[in-house]
Formats: sequence, C-alpha cells, structure tokens
Amino acid sequence: MGATYRVRDRLAGGDVALKLLEMGSPALEAAFRAEFEVLSGLVHPRLTEVFDFAFHRSGGDATCFYTSRVVDGSTLDVVSEGLVWEQVRRAVVDAVEALHFLHGLGIRHGDVKPRNVVVDEAGHAVVIDLGCSRPIASAPAGAVAGTPGFLAPELLDGRPADHRADLFALGVTLREIAGRLAEPLPDRVARLAERLTEPDVAGRPADAVEVLEALGVERRPSAAPGGHAPRLLGREPEMSNFASMVDCLLDGSPGGRALYVVGPEGVGRSRLLREMKWAAQLRCPVVDVRARATPGLLVSSLRVALADPSLPDGLEGLFRARARAAELPEPTLVVIDDLQLLPEDDLVLVHALLRLLGNDGRLAAVCASTEPAPPLPETARVLPLVPLAAGAVAEWAETTLGVAADRGFVHLKRMYEQKVRGHTFNLFL
Repeated sequence: MGATYRVRDRLAGGDVALKLLEMGSPALEAAFRAEFEVLSGLVHPRLTEVFDFAFHRSGGDATCFYTSRVVDGSTLDVVSEGLVWEQVRRAVVDAVEALHFLHGLGIRHGDVKPRNVVVDEAGHAVVIDLGCSRPIASAPAGAVAGTPGFLAPELLDGRPADHRADLFALGVTLREIAGRLAEPLPDRVARLAERLTEPDVAGRPADAVEVLEALGVERRPSAAPGGHAPRLLGREPEMSNFASMVDCLLDGSPGGRALYVVGPEGVGRSRLLREMKWAAQLRCPVVDVRARATPGLLVSSLRVALADPSLPDGLEGLFRARARAAELPEPTLVVIDDLQLLPEDDLVLVHALLRLLGNDGRLAAVCASTEPAPPLPETARVLPLVPLAAGAVAEWAETTLGVAADRGFVHLKRMYEQKVRGHTFNLFL
C-alpha cells in the first residue's frame, strides 16, 4: 500500500523514510491512517518507528504520507538467496519477536511475508507494513486484507482469525525462503513450517513463544501485557483538554485555540506533546515547529505550512497567517516544543501568537516549555505537568517493562520513592 522513498527531513535533519499514498478510495485512506495510528503507539526495535503524518488535498486529488525511521537493508526474500539457514535464522527470530510483541498488544499484523521483513547488514530484521493489521478480537468485515498465498484458511473462509493467522503466514514465509537457500531447511525447521501451515488452527503452535522455542531461542522476549498498546499513561486530563481544543477547532465552535504545557525536564513534557501531535495529525494539518536557536523560525514554518511565502516577518506575519488559515480548506494546528530554546525575538512572537488566537478561528497552537506561561487571555489553557502518581508509574512499568504490578508493586514503590519521584525518565539514569 503506497510507495516508500528515502527523503531528507529539513526540520529535524537527517534522512527518513516517507511512505506516500495517492488516495484512490476512502478505504485505502482509512487503512493508511490506521497503519500510522498503530505504529505511533508502538516502541520495539524490530518494528518501524514513525515520526509524522500529513495529508494534502488539491482540487480533486489527495495524497497522504507518514515518515519513519530509515531501515537500511534488503527484504528477506532477496537476502536469503544462496545462503544457508543459520545465516538467515537471526532475521527470522527477529521477525517472530516482533510478532510476539504485536500479539501481546492484541494486534494481528495481517501481511507477514518475506517482502515485509527488512534485513540489515548485521543480519537483524525489522518487520514493516502494518497496513493490513487488525485487532485480534475483531470480527471479519469487508474484503480480506493481505497477500494471496499467505492468507490463512480461516481468513479466506470469512471466519474470525486470531494471532495464529500470522503464524500461518510465517510458515509460508519459511517455505518460500527455503526455496531460495543453498541447502534444505534443517529437519526441525521444516517440521515447524509444516505445523505453522496446518489448515486447522488448533494444529498450529499456540503462540510466537512456542515458535521461538522451536527455533532454539531460550530467552523469552518481552511483550507488553494487558492487550493494549503502550500509550501515554497518567496524562488523561491533559489529553482530554487537548482533544476538546481540537474538536472546537475542527467544527468551528467557540473555544480556546491556545494550549500551554509547562513542566520541568524529565516530567514527560515532550512525550505528551508528541502524543498530542500524533493525535492531531490524523485529523488536520499540523505545523511542527522544532524549537532551536534559529531567528525567524516561527514565521518561516508558517510560510511553508500555509503555502504563503509572502508572509512578512514579525507581528504582521502572524496576523496574515491567521487570515490565511481562514482561507484554507482545513483548520491548522501549530505545535511548538521547548519554547525555552527559541531566540528572544521568536519567543515574543510565539507569546503574541498565543494571545492573538483567541476563542475562534481556523488556527490553533499547543506549546510546551520549562518556563512559566506568560500572561495569556482567559481563553488560553495552561496545563502544568506534575510528576506522575505512584500508581501511574507502576502501570507504566507494567505495560512498558513487563513488571507485574501484583508481584512487583512494593519494589516499584521503593524505586518511585528513592529514585523515580514521578519522572519515568529517571528509571534510566
């Protein structure tokens, strides 16, 4: 689904992978958005890390894209040509560990195949393309998504499918790369492939852990328990405030158009803003201003985002930007993290923008800083971040580190009191 290019991110610096979709149907657009939404909640070394999502409409044409970490390498079908099993085993194990992680979150990949496993020079793999992913518990609906030849019988029959449909596709993958290897698969791996492709679901391995054991992996890979993605924990009120602002922005109803997040280093300020950005990018155009000591950064970012290179510098540029946003087909959100890093002149402009936005209009902004908020109108919302409560830290540890709260809460409480102090970042210091 879509084409992928290696591009230069001029704001962040460095190369990223850009996956572009020429939107030919609402179903394709929905699947593309769903893929980004799934990936934006996941952090695993064997899965793609995503950065930004955007869409653009011009007349009757529409495109959308997301950017992600570049994965240098070749797909498993190409890499396996002429090798022996031991040379590709590491990549297969990596792919199974990625599936185990997804399945632990209640997600079925939906399109496991050699071309969706990218192998780097060291032999490690990353599983890509979650465009066909589905919640494991979801009932079948619409056309079957996936690649012919890799689809489990239960999918083709329109029956409910769980994580073992991915394992069936993994078995087909093993058989396909077997035909490319210089030597036959070891007997134990060939037997595993037969079990994985058993038409009867009950005859397949129970889960990815059993597959790893059959591949000779002794350690048990980590998986997030609880059947949900490791989304932001303990910041529900802040996310609710943000969602309310975006709702007002999109439906044109009265409501503050400015949000100011303030908190010390390590409290999760940037993580919260990233979650806000991801949520908004699936709903409207977002201007992501990467704060740094570059004069004129705010207005130059608005020129690009609003497609108006004539925006003047200074306050006049802000007034023109607000008027220009009113002419665009969709409202626009400005996201600015680390305001404290901006040059003084740009910081003054950001504060002016927050005061200018008021209670209506098609332009809104959310900012974050370690510094207290400047004087703002009543319509602007200031969200001070405080350290997470001990219960939220325990829940974070359970979903992120796999530490069961019922067995390890006392230990976590001690960590919280002695070291964490509500800043999950401190766990890694």
